[in-house]
Parts: sequence; C-alpha cells; structure tokens
Amino acid sequence: MGEVLAKVTFAPLVHEVWSNVTAQPHERKNPELLRQLLVEQLVSPVRWSQSCAGLIAAIVADESRATTVFHELAPGSVLKGLMRRIDKSCEVVPHDQPTHQPAHPPTPVATQP
Repeated sequence: MGEVLAKVTFAPLVHEVWSNVTAQPHERKNPELLRQLLVEQLVSPVRWSQSCAGLIAAIVADESRATTVFHELAPGSVLKGLMRRIDKSCEVVPHDQPTHQPAHPPTPVATQP
C-alpha cells in the first residue's frame, strides 16, 4: 500500500477527515502524514469510539457547528446503536428507506418487447 500511495499526489484536504489510527482530524496540509496514516490504518485497530467522542467534542466546542446529527447511509441501524453507547444526545438519521416516493415514476428509456 505504501508503494502505491507514494505515487499518489494528495491535494490539501478541503473538509475535515478523521483518522481511525489517531482518533484525531488529519492535518489538512500534510500529505506525507496523511499517506503514512493511511498505510497504518490497514494494520492498526480502529479507534471508532474515541474518534466519535473526539468529533462530538469538537462539534460542541465550535459554536458554528451547532448540530450533532449523524446520517446513517448504510442499511440497518448499526451506527445508531454505536452512537447511542458513545453519546445519547446525538441524533442519527437513517437513510435506508426512501422518505418519499416521486409523484411520477421515471419514464423508462427503453423497454423490452
């Protein structure tokens, strides 16, 4: 993995991305450290609880981020259960079921005879 990532050019991160290795946000302008941590992520334990707790603390400390709503994109409610154990005050919004049906279903481009 390190050999492959050595050939990749990383742009500075635009959004905050948290590391599973450090349970901290990646440094936005340090592509070498990002590369190193991505390699370490393959063999290091995932620090999920610590990452989520740190993220929640960062959100609460920053008044411009006034929400701790997380979106569960995968089917089921695994994230909701995990977040309930980490911090019960967080809301988890599921997205595994469509919230509404379109008024008119899409028109097929081609049909079989």
